[in-house]
Amino acid sequence: YVSQFAIYHRRFSTNTMPRWSLAQPFRQIAHNGEINTIRGNVNWMVSRALAAGADMGAVAAGCSSDDPDRSCEFVDPDQLGPVVDASKSDSANLDASLELYTRAGRTVDESLLLMMPPAIPKPEEKLFFDLHAPLQEAWDGPAAVCYSDGDVVGARLDRNGLRPARITRYRDGFVALSSETGSHKNSCDAVPPDSEILERTRLGPGMMCKIDLVKSDGGYYDDAAVKAQVAANPKWEQELARQKRTIVDNKPAPAYTYGESDTRIQAAFGWGSEDVDMQVLAMVASGGEATHCMGADAPLAAMSTFAHAAYDYFKQRHAQVTNPPIDPIREGHVMTTDVWLGQRPNCVDVALELDAGADLVRIETPIMHQAELDEVSSVLSTTTLSTVYDPATESLEEAVKRISEEAVNAVRDGAKLVILSDKTFEPTGDKLYVQPLIAVGASHHALISSGLRMSASLVVETAQVWSTHHVATLIGYGASAVHPYMLFRVATQLTTPPAEGKKAKAAVESNAGIE
Repeated sequence: YVSQFAIYHRRFSTNTMPRWSLAQPFRQIAHNGEINTIRGNVNWMVSRALAAGADMGAVAAGCSSDDPDRSCEFVDPDQLGPVVDASKSDSANLDASLELYTRAGRTVDESLLLMMPPAIPKPEEKLFFDLHAPLQEAWDGPAAVCYSDGDVVGARLDRNGLRPARITRYRDGFVALSSETGSHKNSCDAVPPDSEILERTRLGPGMMCKIDLVKSDGGYYDDAAVKAQVAANPKWEQELARQKRTIVDNKPAPAYTYGESDTRIQAAFGWGSEDVDMQVLAMVASGGEATHCMGADAPLAAMSTFAHAAYDYFKQRHAQVTNPPIDPIREGHVMTTDVWLGQRPNCVDVALELDAGADLVRIETPIMHQAELDEVSSVLSTTTLSTVYDPATESLEEAVKRISEEAVNAVRDGAKLVILSDKTFEPTGDKLYVQPLIAVGASHHALISSGLRMSASLVVETAQVWSTHHVATLIGYGASAVHPYMLFRVATQLTTPPAEGKKAKAAVESNAGIE
């Protein structure tokens, strides 16, 4: 038979043992690279499936066990199984999630755009990406993806842009895209000579291209044309109009005051003098993260004779590949720190126009000060839960269970924002506190199990945060944002008082250091 296109992919397994369970299914994509956010992507897709009340595949197919119709004649919704599977490869889960959205009525290039968005979209594309930003977290690579649904064939590079994708176009409509320039020359007799080359180019970070196989002229679309075609759909404006969205940004920080009892509170929450002198002071003075040398010889938390905060038992995951370090300060074109709070519909319901709208708030960073927290709380239905407990009446395990149940009940009663706070802790009292990492992790999974995780966001208000690792761990285990009130109080204390008529040496109105 004769085909209009061919996708060929071969990859040497560099950091895993080759086995069939990790083979790419090649249903709609061929994926070169890795999805470094895969654990979060899989977990959130599971949360969406539970929130939907049925398997997401069945929802996308328009089927349900309660109302089988003709479209479900050969589909058993109970046997479709989960869309994502943690035992499969990142490529398989990316492929399955992409197919879910295409089965729900989206085009394949539209689905890839919302799953692998650019960090900063162009003004004419902003409506589409703003609509989907709170509905689908990014599947971040580095990753280069070739895709096809039979009607179109194309390629996309994620916003990191760390995989080569070079394009050669010929005058007769032949297009070759490959990791290596010229690798297609001896692939078949149909490849034209170099004299017929129309264009040589490449995909940059967040760029894509496609060929419409239905159109007789080949229908080649570059990055701008593909995005313009998707963004031009009037459906996005109509869908966005159904959602209530509030933006909270550039709000002046209030004046934090370091109280007489705060030193004892710091000690109770595990602060040490080195934490203040080596980390907080560096952030206050420079607005950046403190840097340290390699070769730290401190014992692991699990082997230490000293008490440690829960964060210390976790380390940054090792990607096993030589990707360069990326952060939103040095790589603003790659990464964004925007956070959406509130109830989030899923992309399947939006595609099928089944969603009931949404009430969302956007903040520019997951680090909040008191004024921002107050503003968000005034917009969203908010419940504040204390993580302080009395050891005389309940154990730590019982306290964690109670807080989790309170979070579930609060969301079930209509809360769109749940604040886990230890502000009521008194260092001179008889009560203790549940460490914020334990509280947020337990609440996060309790909401997932109850099918309510997509209905509300979790914010942690705690004195036990003084480093970027603490914030990263809290966000990794379920928090959407953090209010480190004690960090801001300490930063206020460290600010050098200005001489008469002079400006302060270090300002604390910015949380750039912890970001």
